[in-house]
Amino acid sequence: MKFTPLYEDLIRCKCPDEVFAYLISNLKETIFGWDYFVNWSKSLKGVSTVELNLNILNVLIGKENIEEVAVDLLREHPEVISTIPILLAYREKKKVKDIAILKNFKSGG
Repeated sequence: MKFTPLYEDLIRCKCPDEVFAYLISNLKETIFGWDYFVNWSKSLKGVSTVELNLNILNVLIGKENIEEVAVDLLREHPEVISTIPILLAYREKKKVKDIAILKNFKSGG
């Protein structure tokens, strides 16, 4: 997990290990197992269909100029766009081209 100063400001953690410990120590007891929340067999089966695109998107991790790198990446590998709804847990059965994507939030477009 990439550490961000936000963790220090919000939960007073100074490193990724402290953030993880905070997360684990603040989980609530439940009668549900992890299988209640995630259909693991379906998830693991579906990984192979997007694995390559996910690995291509990994290039973005830790980039200072992530927006510029993302635009270049999408130009060079437009097929990774189909993976973005999966990452966002977008569940509607629309084609990817029907999903509105904000191109430049600074200019309202």
